[in-house]
Amino acid sequence: MTQTDLGRVLKLSKTAVSGYEIGDAAPALDTVAALAEIGDVTCGWIIMGKSEDSADSLPDTLTPEEQKLLEGFRSVNHTDQTSILRIVEGLTTLRKQKTKP
Repeated sequence: MTQTDLGRVLKLSKTAVSGYEIGDAAPALDTVAALAEIGDVTCGWIIMGKSEDSADSLPDTLTPEEQKLLEGFRSVNHTDQTSILRIVEGLTTLRKQKTKP
C-alpha cells in the first residue's frame, strides 16, 4: 500500500502519512486506531512497534509500574486500548492546562 493509498483510506494527505512514517508528526488517536485496524495489529504495536508477545523484551529503563501498565495495555483488545489512549491524552491535556500560568 502506498502513502497515497493509505492517505485515501484515512482521509489524510500523502504528506501527513509521510510525516507519521518518518517521525516528523504523530497521528491522532483515531488515526492510530484506524492504522491498527488496517494493519490488523494492536494500537500498542502501532505506538511501540512491538508484538504483544514481546513483553519480555521491555527496556530495563521502565519502572515496575510502567512495565505493569504496558503489559496490561497489551493484554486488552483494540477497543480498550483506544479508550486507554484517550484517557491518557485527556489527563495529559489537563496536566498541561494546570501548569500554565
